[in-house]
Amino acid sequence: PKSMDRKGFRLFVEDKLVRLGGGFLLYSLLLGPIMMVYCIAYAGYPISYIFYVGPPWFILWLLNFTLIYAVIAQFAAPVKMNMPHPVILLLFGAFLSAAFYGTAVGVPQEWQFL
Repeated sequence: PKSMDRKGFRLFVEDKLVRLGGGFLLYSLLLGPIMMVYCIAYAGYPISYIFYVGPPWFILWLLNFTLIYAVIAQFAAPVKMNMPHPVILLLFGAFLSAAFYGTAVGVPQEWQFL
């Protein structure tokens, strides 16, 4: 992205670690456990600290993919390509949805949770 071109590798990675990693750690180590302690106490169970990743699991994955991209972008040549036509994207999305629906039709009821 342009932010990596503008900042460079080191500052880009530091910025993402602070912005994404900080938010993830804040919730996982402080806000999530506080919420869990409150819920456990309200339910009448003994209070204990629980490490709770919770909803920001996607922030950790976003951080992982961002760091992987930053490392790969250091060694790979830039790729320039045009955006595909919106109709092609729509048809591709319709094909994927039909394929996923078609594979799910024959799945037995007891396997639906997978």
